Amino acid sequence: MLTGTMEEQARNSGPILAHNTGTSPAPTKTLQCSALQYLHLSRNNIRLSGAVALLEAVASNNSGLRALSPIQNPVFNDENVGDADMQALLTLLPQCRRLIFLTLDSTGMADEIGASILLSLGHHPQLSWIDMGSNQLSGQTIAALTNTMEVNTNLKRISLVGNQINDPDIKCLIASPAVMDMDGVWLGRRNPCSVELLQPPLYDSVLNYSTAIVMEYICRGDISSASAEEVQSPSTAKPRSDDSPAAVCTSPQDR
Repeated sequence: MLTGTMEEQARNSGPILAHNTGTSPAPTKTLQCSALQYLHLSRNNIRLSGAVALLEAVASNNSGLRALSPIQNPVFNDENVGDADMQALLTLLPQCRRLIFLTLDSTGMADEIGASILLSLGHHPQLSWIDMGSNQLSGQTIAALTNTMEVNTNLKRISLVGNQINDPDIKCLIASPAVMDMDGVWLGRRNPCSVELLQPPLYDSVLNYSTAIVMEYICRGDISSASAEEVQSPSTAKPRSDDSPAAVCTSPQDR
């Protein structure tokens, strides 16, 4: 983890990634970030080009990045998301080979983009947890997820809360034998699907995880063994009833 002032970090880390305002030339120096393990960038104004620049810096330094969280940024909001930037993103994500935890919650992701990202991670060697909640995902993403689950046995948890997933999408997911190898697929509220179809490991709830606790498990190297109860926010933890294996959380907090 980086410590000290920004000036000290820059001095100790070498050349830093230049900020491109749109009028200045694109950055030519990269962040020396081989020791960076966790990058949390919520609630900024990061667009796709900015996300690509960050990933280029990370991937080019053989980074030990384990968790990437650009949540609540308009990464994919632009109507004209550039093909070159999108292709770069799909190429760079698999190159972050130590990545375990990827959250893309509330990033304006369309269904086609969600599907492309999941397919690009089909052979990722370590990624086990993805959060793609509060976007516009539906059938294409579910089809891609079934494909990715079949080829990537490392992937164990995915949150798809607050998307546009309907009953036919859920039935497609249930039809895949690989879904039974998942620890959980959280669909929560606001998806237009029937609650009756959601049986473990498909949950009609929100995985209310604490980022700090997740990071603790990641740094210890045993996130795959952490249960849903163990990673949720202590302030919102609820007892797990015998007849409701998904009743561990009610709303996303502390991310």
